[in-house]
Amino acid sequence: MIKFDRYFSQDLSTDSKKQRLLKAIVDFAQGDTSFILEGIETEEDLIAAKDLGIKFGQGYFLGRPEKLEDCGRNLKKIISSYNL
Repeated sequence: MIKFDRYFSQDLSTDSKKQRLLKAIVDFAQGDTSFILEGIETEEDLIAAKDLGIKFGQGYFLGRPEKLEDCGRNLKKIISSYNL
């Protein structure tokens, strides 16, 4: 698993340099490698990450820190909304 720092998620949807770099890494490491992007805070950046082949993410857009037993409710809503 490769985890990308929140630096990459900030303005990902509008920053072509970040998009090209992440795409190159994802393409290079294809196979059994999974990718996670932390710091996702907007819908646009979530969509950009998904379009680049990043299937896992963390960030306030996906959900605020909460009790483990409560996290399923909000996550199910997001997963179904974006076909993740």
